[in-house]
Amino acid sequence: MIDPVPELRPSRLRRSLAEPFDRNPILLILAALAWALLWMALESLFQRRGTSLVAQALAPLVVGLVVVAGTSLGVPGWGRRLFTSPMLALTLGGVLVVGLGGGWAVVQARGGEVLPGGFLGWPLSLLTTVRSSDLLRSLWVESLLIPLAAMGLTLLWTRRTKRNPALLLLTAGSLLLAVGSLWNRAAGVRAVQIFPVGGASRVFTGVRRGDGTTTLPGFRVRMDRLDATPREPAFRLETEAGPGVAAGPWSSRVESGQSGNLPGGLRYQVERLILAALPSGQVVEDPQAPENPALQVMLGLGNAEPLVGVLFARDPEGWRRDEPQGRFAVVYRERFDPSLLQALRPHPPLSQKLVLTFMGKTLEHPVRPGGIWDLPGFSLTVTGLYPDLGGLRKGKSGQQELFTRSPIFRNPWLQLQLRQASGDQAPLLLSARPVPGKDYADYLARTLPPGMTLRYVPEGEETQGRFVLITREDGEVRLVADGRVVRTEALTLNRPFLVEKGLSVTPMARYDRARFEPDFVPDPEVDPSARSGHPVLRLRVWAPATGAAESHWLEAQGADGQPVGAAFLGGRIHLVYQPKAPDLRDLRCTLAIEDPAGIELARGTVTSGNPLVYRGHRLYLDGWLPGPPAAGRILLATDPGLWLGWIGLACLLAGGIWGLLASEDKGRSGTASSQVQP
Repeated sequence: MIDPVPELRPSRLRRSLAEPFDRNPILLILAALAWALLWMALESLFQRRGTSLVAQALAPLVVGLVVVAGTSLGVPGWGRRLFTSPMLALTLGGVLVVGLGGGWAVVQARGGEVLPGGFLGWPLSLLTTVRSSDLLRSLWVESLLIPLAAMGLTLLWTRRTKRNPALLLLTAGSLLLAVGSLWNRAAGVRAVQIFPVGGASRVFTGVRRGDGTTTLPGFRVRMDRLDATPREPAFRLETEAGPGVAAGPWSSRVESGQSGNLPGGLRYQVERLILAALPSGQVVEDPQAPENPALQVMLGLGNAEPLVGVLFARDPEGWRRDEPQGRFAVVYRERFDPSLLQALRPHPPLSQKLVLTFMGKTLEHPVRPGGIWDLPGFSLTVTGLYPDLGGLRKGKSGQQELFTRSPIFRNPWLQLQLRQASGDQAPLLLSARPVPGKDYADYLARTLPPGMTLRYVPEGEETQGRFVLITREDGEVRLVADGRVVRTEALTLNRPFLVEKGLSVTPMARYDRARFEPDFVPDPEVDPSARSGHPVLRLRVWAPATGAAESHWLEAQGADGQPVGAAFLGGRIHLVYQPKAPDLRDLRCTLAIEDPAGIELARGTVTSGNPLVYRGHRLYLDGWLPGPPAAGRILLATDPGLWLGWIGLACLLAGGIWGLLASEDKGRSGTASSQVQP
């Protein structure tokens, strides 16, 4: 007996693809996704060109009508079957449910909003900042809602939904969503207003309601507090620009033992992470390093423990070390020059500057009488320079005024006039010397906005009158007082040079090619779990293709408060470990709502994702402006059709699930009946 040849049947996927377009789920899903992606791109184009909200809402309707009309005229039967296809309605509803549900989940997972620039933020909406309420206003959602609602009306007209409750729910849900979306665009409010911290309450003006402009009456808003608290982690590992670096921008949070990929095909591993570190590096002689003369010295301070340090003859930042109590300074230079003695005597600063730090950024500006420093939201005008401030006295006009006791730079203070954009003015006093006690620090904290520091920094000033000058070329040690050489001795290692009784300088070691080998140990005085102190990171970078590897320490805050990065593998990549820059999600403020008479009606803490809700109006923190006082940008949003959207989404979801279950039951019953037949 010859076995029958088995019947060759095409695969399920090929059978599905062979079905007509209006009953083909795969092609319908791909078409719906392509349609949505097209409107995402068009939304970005509309926003760049400033297209009105009404025009944006009408665009998918007009385009949809053109497509339907063209299909109906070109292929009437095919267009009619497609436009009344329950399968297409289920597909559009499913894409909407998945898109809105996934978008809402991502928004909630990211703290109630999505900032621009992320991959997940782009398909949600191309608005500046996306929140859950903005999803219903997105153009790609409307581009799916409008044809789905039109199909629902057509199916109702043709009574195709009479015996199909799932299709009826889909139709009702799509209609409610479409009405809610268009209602939000036509009658909803999106307005932004600037509120200074601690200022008077204000109303929202210039509110766009549809395409018109009006004022929102009924209540006033006041901002009482604004601060930035970075979310964890407080520090990140990032690439930075360097000569010959072709790798693009890259950033990552950092944990102990972490490893991963870097731009340019490189890999990295965190060998050690110390959140509160103390430096313990040392200078070594490196024959391969460039010439860099250095001298290790020990300062003998009588009964106190000696101090050991290294001086670098060619480095202006490293050739001097001051005795802790200011009794003398030791200097190591390449050679002796009589003109050098003029610099080793007390003299006023060569220049002066203001240093402003805010939100991780540092700005500098020179100080000169009458000089003006214009900054966003405020300006600083130099109104007085006092080299030796003596306090207040009665002036010629009979009023109290500041005065300086002498032109000698002993107690330098700077007087400024602070002018805000609102027109308010206030005097400000800054000292160039550390001021003991908390009164001065509290005064600056009250005057300046939260998180901002302003310092008066003299440059090139000399207050020391006694030096131990060591010169490499002639091997001499000199005691210099007030610019004159008092005593000279030959430089001899391990032999103390006496400054006065109980004070000495002892040369310990000489280096011709010195290189500093940094190292760090945990600070025993700081809790290891505390995210404070001096964070450092030892990082290993290697190239898997060649096996080349290097390890370096990175400091989040160096001696000058700035990050200290490092170049790896001959400059192929530069990395820096630095404080995370605050973004919109790090900001929080306290808002108060008042009636026109000044009576407080509501109060709450507001972030970009958690608004203060009052009578259907939602108030979000949308940004900030640094300055004294700091100012917050508040977004007011109302969506009158949002409740229709939630009901419509519930109907859409229920209809989609019901339709899927019904089709599955129908498939099972069909399979069972075919098995019963002979």
